Amino acid sequence: MEFFKRINAFLYNKAAGFMIGLYFLNQCSSILDPVAPAAALLSGIITLKMMSRHNEVMALNPGGRVTAS
Repeated sequence: MEFFKRINAFLYNKAAGFMIGLYFLNQCSSILDPVAPAAALLSGIITLKMMSRHNEVMALNPGGRVTAS
């Protein structure tokens, strides 16, 4: 979406393809900053769910002992 907003400015100023690529590479950080915490949380939840499904959660417990709480 950002590309289509900026393409006219790039073409008008006769920007090189390399510079256009650098612009969008620098824009990636502004996209990843708000998304990274949610992605980390979601990946942790998915990992624990898959480990639970295959009975591997005990491997996380020190010594493999099950403790009652």
